[in-house]
Amino acid sequence: MENHSFDNILGMLPHRFAQRRGVDGLPVDATGMQLAVNNDAQNLPVRASHTPTVCPPAGVNNGWDASHLAWDGGANDGFVRTSTPQAMTFFDRGDLPFTYSLARHFPVGQRYFCSLLGPTYPNRRFLMSGTAAGLITTDATTLQIPSPNGTIFDRLDRLGISWKFYFSNVPSLAIIPGAITRSLSRKRAPLPMESMVLR
Repeated sequence: MENHSFDNILGMLPHRFAQRRGVDGLPVDATGMQLAVNNDAQNLPVRASHTPTVCPPAGVNNGWDASHLAWDGGANDGFVRTSTPQAMTFFDRGDLPFTYSLARHFPVGQRYFCSLLGPTYPNRRFLMSGTAAGLITTDATTLQIPSPNGTIFDRLDRLGISWKFYFSNVPSLAIIPGAITRSLSRKRAPLPMESMVLR
């Protein structure tokens, strides 16, 4: 479910449940025709459409340059040019029945945005340290750039507030040099990397 937009996942929500009409989803006209359009590289319009498969072959390009070109100063009209026409497809209630059922009955975070308009590692660094430290790529460069002001976890430690960092394979905290070492040095008996819960 990575690199999907709200419209891609729940864009049809306001058109499927009366109690969700206030949700800011995909715009349609009175006949139900999709109004969201982006032009492709040949300047031909690509209208929002129902995805032909629940396993699309590629996602939306979330690189720094592609994200900024897709956003286009707020016009949001460059997604097809930076990715593929698949960027204009959406899932519907029949494709994601469980998701739509949850969204029908529980609050929906329709105005959630990442910390910065770019890829994974800079966003994770921003989440943990309030800055991407100038990084704009998801690559090994991040492993060499320390966080200039430490992390939120350093601040929690200074205030004596306990915390834990859960992960399934590799901890995101590892992308900030020294963050794991500092955290483990505060533990009495560090656990192996595969099973550790940072404190």
